[in-house]
Amino acid sequence: MERVMCLTTFWFNGRRMVWLVVLCHCVVSSKGKEIVDVRYERKLFEELMGTPITLTCKTMYVYKWCHHMEVGWYQNQSVGLTDPSRYLTTVNETISEDSRLRQVTTKILSLISEDNGVFQCIAKCGDEEQARGHFIEVVVKGQE
Repeated sequence: MERVMCLTTFWFNGRRMVWLVVLCHCVVSSKGKEIVDVRYERKLFEELMGTPITLTCKTMYVYKWCHHMEVGWYQNQSVGLTDPSRYLTTVNETISEDSRLRQVTTKILSLISEDNGVFQCIAKCGDEEQARGHFIEVVVKGQE
């Protein structure tokens, strides 16, 4: 397995064209096929203490190569956002012929000073293979 960084550009048509840059990290099999692909919008949150924010990431993966996929948001690369009194996480999964799309949305219900830092979506396929998105910085304003 090898890891590959990729940069993807999307556009949306409406009244005006908007370009979004999404940084993703892919895990590629030895046969050259992507197994795991993590994508989400680059964003900086500068919010007042007590304000809720929502973090959303999409992970595409090949089910035949990865039967057990774990996807979640982490703060400072190690702390999972799992406390149900602080976070609300929803998971939606869409199945196609050979791949699956899993969207994980975590809402931080009320920002506190400890939420200052960087957040990252991490996808793990079993115990070994993983893909990580880029860092999203959160700055909590109005701290004491």
